Amino acid sequence: MTQHKSRLAQQQFEFTSALRDPDCTTIPAGVPHERLEVYRELFFNNVRGILESAFPVIHEILPTELSETLARRFFREHSSHTPEFPRFPREFLLWLEQREMAEEGEPPFLYQLALWEWTELDVLLDPAAEPQPAGAMDDVLAQVPLLAPTLQLHAFDYPVHRISADFIPEEPLETQVYLVAFRTPDEGIEFIELNQASAALVQVMLESPGKTGEEYLRALAELMGYADAEQLLGFGREFFNDLYQQGVLVGTLEHNKSE
Repeated sequence: MTQHKSRLAQQQFEFTSALRDPDCTTIPAGVPHERLEVYRELFFNNVRGILESAFPVIHEILPTELSETLARRFFREHSSHTPEFPRFPREFLLWLEQREMAEEGEPPFLYQLALWEWTELDVLLDPAAEPQPAGAMDDVLAQVPLLAPTLQLHAFDYPVHRISADFIPEEPLETQVYLVAFRTPDEGIEFIELNQASAALVQVMLESPGKTGEEYLRALAELMGYADAEQLLGFGREFFNDLYQQGVLVGTLEHNKSE
């Protein structure tokens, strides 16, 4: 039985290897070459279709030949692990990050653009529950401000949120752009550009949940090198209220002093 399983596993490996690599010279015994070519195109077209749907801007801006080359390299080189089709595009993102060599002629912002495009789908698939009604922001410094539960924050060297066939940046930005994405209560996706201070505050909140607004502002003051934290506290409520109006924050909770 063990020998039979080993032989079957070897046959399966040879078959999938032949599917992934059109240049593979090892054709599994009993599989006609014509039938193998049909399978190859079916599998590859499925993969390419998923990538085009998940990364529409990349598909729009890349030359067809380059787009197909990347898709074929990914199909040939990457061992995907997710069993979920909706999350399969993340495997392409992982491959872009881990591969040893980029393709000639591909834009330098390709990975960052792929990350931004994947973020939209990732936020949509996030199993986090929609926010429950929370307190208003009147006493945010003494209470715990709550971020939108599906929120993601990323910093980019290129304006990935503006890239299109009509706008291809040639150089990185002088200062990074900070973008957040989160799911709204009506199941939409919101994208917002933050300034450096707001992004730093959101990052502090992501890293240390459960603190009061005052604690977050003091941490932000230390992070940004403010000599006088009290000055930052003076307009802290306005800081938090702006984020609340944008949907980045969903309200506040009473602070549990025992924590």
